[in-house]
Order: sequence, then structure tokens, then C-alpha cells
Amino acid sequence: MKRTLFIMLILTLFCAFAFGDSEQYSKGCSLIGEAEFDSADALADSMIKSGKNVHEGYTLKSSIYLSRYLVNKGDVAIFRNFDESIFSRAAAYTGGLPYTVDKETAAVSEGYLIKAIKAKPDWLTSYYTLCHMYSVSYNTDKLIGMIKRMKAQFPDNRDMIANFGDYAVNLYKRADFNSAVKVYKTLIEIYPKESLFSNDLAVLYVREGDYEKAVKYADKCMEIGNVDSITAMTVTSIYFSVEQYAKALKAAEIYSKLEGNDYHLAYKGMYQRLYKKPSWANTLKQFKKGEDNDVEFINLFIGQGDKADLKTLKISNIDSNLRMFALEIMGKENPKSLIININLAYDLLKYSLYSRSKKVMDRIYANVTLSKDEKREVDYYYAWALQNLADKSAADKYWSGLCEDDDAYIHDAAYYFLGINSAKADTDKALKYFKVINKSGSNTKYAQMADDMVNNINDADFKMPRMMDISNSLEMHPSDK
Repeated sequence: MKRTLFIMLILTLFCAFAFGDSEQYSKGCSLIGEAEFDSADALADSMIKSGKNVHEGYTLKSSIYLSRYLVNKGDVAIFRNFDESIFSRAAAYTGGLPYTVDKETAAVSEGYLIKAIKAKPDWLTSYYTLCHMYSVSYNTDKLIGMIKRMKAQFPDNRDMIANFGDYAVNLYKRADFNSAVKVYKTLIEIYPKESLFSNDLAVLYVREGDYEKAVKYADKCMEIGNVDSITAMTVTSIYFSVEQYAKALKAAEIYSKLEGNDYHLAYKGMYQRLYKKPSWANTLKQFKKGEDNDVEFINLFIGQGDKADLKTLKISNIDSNLRMFALEIMGKENPKSLIININLAYDLLKYSLYSRSKKVMDRIYANVTLSKDEKREVDYYYAWALQNLADKSAADKYWSGLCEDDDAYIHDAAYYFLGINSAKADTDKALKYFKVINKSGSNTKYAQMADDMVNNINDADFKMPRMMDISNSLEMHPSDK
């Protein structure tokens, strides 16, 4: 049911309508949303033939053509999991990945929309539809060209500016990071006084784990000024992540002023507590204007005095910055607590803060007596951090240790060494790790990834059935959750 509704919703994306559009156009959009394509097509043809609202008729024709294409692609699918991180183990997902449009279909749709724009050059709906189509068909250069044309033609349209970032997001969701960056950089260039595009690009870099570039664009947001509350919070979180606390607190003050709350006091008090400043409790007591859960969290934290513990984190839906502060504080104050420090290390890894996570795990190794299973878990996270820090010799050591026992960690470790040895064309060693995955990881994502990696090697021992029984390793795709 959810997937069917998803299909109906995306059909309407190709048929945007706004106040002032004709009744016929609105009716056509409704017909498309109901998948009544023949009726919608007949209506569009009549509009074009009559000579009235020709621009709307051609835009409907484009939307109908694209919608037929999407429906014919089907609405049920299983998608490979290409995520190589340690945070996703499923072999495949059920549900919907972002739809795409092939070049041939895009070209036909484009033809209709160009006619619509020629018929009425000041009607933005045709431009929006065309930009959306370019973004879901990987026509990045044409998209950028249309954005520049729209900027020149409609220089003062604020609503239009707000829409432009969506097209970069479309590309990013379709695994085209470089094109998304290219679009954002174009927007930053042609709208130098708009901070929202620098904000969005900073977020993109955070998702890719590139905090150096994220900070660069967070700085640019602050330089431009005139930020909204979303940008202020983005910048605050980025600065906190890289421990640039003075800049983070300044951005938090802007956020609090814009939102009419006093989160900057909560952040300031936690910062003071982290660095043992005696004024921390008095600062936190001033935090009153915030989400109920966050105020409760801060009050509990104050009540715990100098011995904060995990009871604090049992409050659900805590502000992410406050949670990270709490874990940092408790980790430093309780260096022998595995549960606190492993939670902190794991959270830092998920945010791609590998150096900080490694330091926390160094603290675990130095202060905690670990059982065999506990050590393997910490080693697993440590190996992932080292791999992403490009410390190959150290990463090799930890991944090698994880190959010694046949448990959940061996799949990741074997895949790591398979990649190294395949790149070196060391067939014998690659085969060793391929067999490990084939034997014990056939229902994980690594089985198909391993097959992809070695499918050009002419060796019968490398052959693996391409159609696996993955029914026990399916998850709902994140975009459908």
C-alpha cells in the first residue's frame, strides 16, 4: 500500500500547479495523479488545439509522458545494498529508491517543455518541471544552464531561489555526489548573498564525512550573514563536531535569538562542564526555553552533580548536540566504563568523526579490562576508524585479528582483505578471502559485493551464484521507513 501511494505521489511531482493556473490544467494534474493518462492526454491535446493555455497543454503532455514511463517501470522492487560501511549489513532492501528517467524519455519530455516555455516565457511552472526532469535524468549541465537562465529572467523571485537546492538534492539522492556539488557551487556563485546554498553544501560534506570542507562552507554561511535558524543550527552542529566551541557557541546564540529559545545556554553550560569550569551548573539552570525532553535532560544532569551517569540518556529524543556533550563528559569522567565509552565511540563513527572515535577507543584499551567478545567489538570499530583514517598498516593488523574467529565480524574483515588483494591482482590471497565470504557470509551484502569485485578473474573457484537466497537478509529501504 505504501509503495503504491509513493508511485501516485511522484506522478504529481511532474505536474506542479499553483494559484492562478487554469481550471483545465488543475484538472489535468488531478487526472495524472489518478493515473488516468488517456483522459489527461486528451485534455492536453484539446488545450493545445484550442490555442488557449497552450503552455499548460504542453506541460501536461510532458508530465503525462514521464508518468507513463514511471508506471511502466513497476512499483515493487528489491534493491542491492551498496553501502560498504559497518552500519548496514542487509544484502538488499525492499521498497523504493529514488526514481530516475532515461535519456530517451527525458528528451521527449524536454521537447514538450521547451514548447511550453516558448508559448509563455513568464510561466514558472514549465521551468520548474524542466529543472526537476533534468535533475532526475542526470542532465546536470542542462540543469545548471536553466538555473542561470531563470536567475537572469526572474532576478527577484524568492520562491524560485528556495526551489533550486531541491534539484541538487535530487542528484545526491541518485548517488551523483559530484553533480550535486557542482549545482550547489553554481548557486553559491550566482547568489553570493544567499547563505542557504552554503548551508546545504556543508550538510552534503558532513554526510560524506568531509568535515574540512563542511567547516569551510559553515564559515562561509557566517561570513555571508543573514542566516535563518536552520542554517544557524547546521553551523552550530558542524562546529561542535570538530570541537570549535567558541564558533559553535556564537552560532548557537544566533539560533536561540531566531527561534526565541535559550539553547545557547544549554550548550554553553555543557561546554563549561566538559572543561571543568565551576559556573557550569548556574549556566544550565538558566536553560528554560526548550523542548520538554531537553529541559528534563538538563535538570537531571544538574541533579547528578559531578557524577553524571547513563540515566540521563534514558530520556528519549534528546537534542543531538546535548547527547554528544553528555557522552563526552561521562566518558572522560568514567574512563573505566565500557558501555559509556563504546556508545560514544560508536556515535562518533556514525558521524564519520574517526579521529575523535579513535581517541575514545584508545581510552577504552588503556582503562578497561575487556572480555574476548568485548575486545572483538572494540577492535571492529577500531579497524573501521583506522581504515577511514588511511592508516593501512594498523588497519591491517586489526582486521587480520578479526579474521581469526567465525563470527559476524569476519565478513567485514574478509571483504577488506579481498579488496586489497584483488587490487594487487594477488589471486591466491583474494581467493582465500572470497571463500570465507562465500562460506559464512552468503546472506550478507558482502557476498554480492565480493562477486562484483572478482567477476573478471578467470578462475572457476571464484564462481558464485549471482542469484542468492537473500530472503532472510532483506530490510525496508531507509527512504521508505
